[in-house]
Amino acid sequence: MSGKKILVVEDDRIIAESIKSALNNMGYEVPSVVFVGEKAVKEVEKYNPDLVLMDIVLEREMDGIEAASHIRSQFNIPVIFLTAHSDKKMLERAKIAEPFGYIIKPFEERELHSVIEIALYKHGMEKELKEIKEWLSTTLKSIGDAVIATDTKGNVTFMNPIAEKVTGWKQEEASGKPLKKVFNIIHEETGKVAEDPSARVIQEGKIFGLANQTVLIAKDRTKHPIDDSCAPIKDERGNIIGVVLIFRDITERRKAEAQIRTSLEEKEVLLKEIHHRVKNNMQIVYSLLNIQAGNIKNKNVLNMLKETQNRIRSMALIHEKLYQSKDLAKIEFGDYIRKLTTGLFHSYGIDTESIRLKICVVNVYLNIYTAIPCGLIINELVSNSLKHAFPDGTEKKGRSREEGRIHISMSPDSNNKLKLIVSDNGIGFPKDLDFRNTESLGLQVVNTLVEQLEGSIKLRRYPGTSFKIEFDL
Repeated sequence: MSGKKILVVEDDRIIAESIKSALNNMGYEVPSVVFVGEKAVKEVEKYNPDLVLMDIVLEREMDGIEAASHIRSQFNIPVIFLTAHSDKKMLERAKIAEPFGYIIKPFEERELHSVIEIALYKHGMEKELKEIKEWLSTTLKSIGDAVIATDTKGNVTFMNPIAEKVTGWKQEEASGKPLKKVFNIIHEETGKVAEDPSARVIQEGKIFGLANQTVLIAKDRTKHPIDDSCAPIKDERGNIIGVVLIFRDITERRKAEAQIRTSLEEKEVLLKEIHHRVKNNMQIVYSLLNIQAGNIKNKNVLNMLKETQNRIRSMALIHEKLYQSKDLAKIEFGDYIRKLTTGLFHSYGIDTESIRLKICVVNVYLNIYTAIPCGLIINELVSNSLKHAFPDGTEKKGRSREEGRIHISMSPDSNNKLKLIVSDNGIGFPKDLDFRNTESLGLQVVNTLVEQLEGSIKLRRYPGTSFKIEFDL
């Protein structure tokens, strides 16, 4: 069980109770359900939840965006927006509240769970990184900076205690000695002696920093990676009278940076594991349906189970691709489509020699929020072609079933829109059927998902059937 507390802010009481029930089923605790923004801020202070699900549009003066802004700034608690609308002006305004995600109504429990888990993970990672950065800053401040000053000849005139500690030289023994003897620096990789920064500053009169990978060799021959800057000391007339060198030992900082990298790698492994487990859970559901199908004799029920399995498989493939991807933010969609359609052909028992499949998708990368609806759309449209476009014994202008073709293309345009076309050369879409108003669950799913993507869909009935879908990336 998760044990995380989630506050629900939703002015529709039926939806609010439905969300509460779903969250409880997922193992989350819902300490309160709130219907207005003003009370949401008070309830957050009272219960200190781990996350807030916030409806953007709320009654009364304080809407969801304003309430989320208060919660984020006062309590640093992540907020996920719930909305039935996705107009650009509202989403642009919503960015002010720095939400950790958006969920478009209506949504499924799996989608809700995934968005919540990712938001909790992201917030935890940000909090951890912030703590590490604060710790690193405090450490550097407590250590302080080392300071060495020289005259115009580059001879040491002053060293503070930190400089004495890092270099191993006491001021009384270093005074009057050339800077390069006390401040002995080399390039970390090549081992070559680095340029004396004081000479360059005196010559050019500018502030300079040491090159990266500079190492200071102390008096006892120990090596210290350092970061520094060197500036001219000028009198009231602007004449250079010496040089001040400020540097710090960055050994601890390097350790902290390695710690951060290790932490990020661990979080990446965790996120990959989440995708892997989601995919495996979907595979279990798929297998259970397959077992159930063995006990069913009704052909219509069997077909419904098969279609449900295909939809589950289309979503499971997304998580599989993300698990395998080096970039957890997006997947290469061409390979996904090939695997998806191969599975569909196998599911319907169709040989690719009977119906030719052509896929034209190059360098299209989609994130999980776009990939899942796109995958479902392609699943439904290709399934419709396989089921209805090429009936046995039907010929169309000399083209037999053996010469059937299905074509899928996807490409972005110059306006950052993605165009998806799924077409076939089959018998054509029925003239008396409105694809936007049909009892077919598959087409209902397609229309709903296109709307979710804020896209458009067009149908061309001849020759064959062609659906063209466009939406913003």
